[in-house]
Amino acid sequence: NNAMVIVTATLPSFVKKGSRIDVLVSAAGDAKSLRGGTLIRMELKGHNWETYAVAQGPIAIGGFDEGRTGGGATRVKKGVSTVGTIPGGAIIEDEVPEEIIQGGTIHINLREQDFTTVSRMSEAINKRFKGIAYPQDPSTVVIEVPREYADKRKVVEFVSEIENLRLSPAQRAVVVINERTGTIISGTNALVSACHITHGSIAVTIESTVEVSQPLPFSAGITAFFDKWWVDVKDKPGSTLNLEAGATAGEVAQLLTDIRITPNDIITIFQMLKAAGNLQAELILR
Repeated sequence: NNAMVIVTATLPSFVKKGSRIDVLVSAAGDAKSLRGGTLIRMELKGHNWETYAVAQGPIAIGGFDEGRTGGGATRVKKGVSTVGTIPGGAIIEDEVPEEIIQGGTIHINLREQDFTTVSRMSEAINKRFKGIAYPQDPSTVVIEVPREYADKRKVVEFVSEIENLRLSPAQRAVVVINERTGTIISGTNALVSACHITHGSIAVTIESTVEVSQPLPFSAGITAFFDKWWVDVKDKPGSTLNLEAGATAGEVAQLLTDIRITPNDIITIFQMLKAAGNLQAELILR
């Protein structure tokens, strides 16, 4: 009951020796499930092959894969049973040296690049501290540290004041789709242009049972097992939906759900809307 796995973790900024971080464990071989598994001692190395953490512990997974495959067998599967996590499963062994101030300035990097957001951030900082911040590019704001905060003992206080400033970040028009789970997430500014959608599908059902062919008494025949198949094809009536200009992606998904279109088919429709140029948002597939 051994499995070959890939173990990864993200090293946070300013993490210290002895701290714990979460670990992601993924089966790399032909293992069917990591349920109930335990990771033995594993050194986690960076791109420079230096060891930064050591991981070990029981694996927690969010799904299951039980039963057997083959003729007449039953198998039940939910979620992904070959990927699990170990909360706090790695202990930091080495620190990455980091400095908040470099050359008298602080660089703030945005997780999502946006010209509007960095401009608003610079304005908010300059209202509190006059003329010390400017946007360098769509993802970076450069801040010149004032003299009264140049002392290392006051750097954290200065960053704390900046951190608590309020601004309204720009919202991207984006629709995120997870094809494995059938999940669709969209923002309120993800719009769909006026269009006409017609959807139809064919449902194919294939069933099989194992039957026994028993020879007559005192005959030379032998008992034989064989599979008997049934195939049923149903052509469902097509569903039609007329959309007016200004509808959001969330409203379209709700309308498609109301006419009983499956999540996988909804994902396909959104992909077609993007291909046709009717989805006014970025489409991200996970």
